[in-house]
Amino acid sequence: MPEQDVLTAYCANERRPFNAPSKNYAHGLKELIEQCWSERPSLRPSFCEAIDRSEDIDNNLDQKKKNGR
Repeated sequence: MPEQDVLTAYCANERRPFNAPSKNYAHGLKELIEQCWSERPSLRPSFCEAIDRSEDIDNNLDQKKKNGR
């Protein structure tokens, strides 16, 4: 999107929905990213919740590595 279009959309309070690109994500990470970028602020996790969830995702990855998966 050209820079001017971004500015115009911002001034008009328009925001395209964010969908994380297709690739392999750790379980729960894609959903967390998309929720953080939600157009509706009430659907976004709080900062503390995002940190807690990202730590859970990291801990699950560590556990899988220890189990050799």
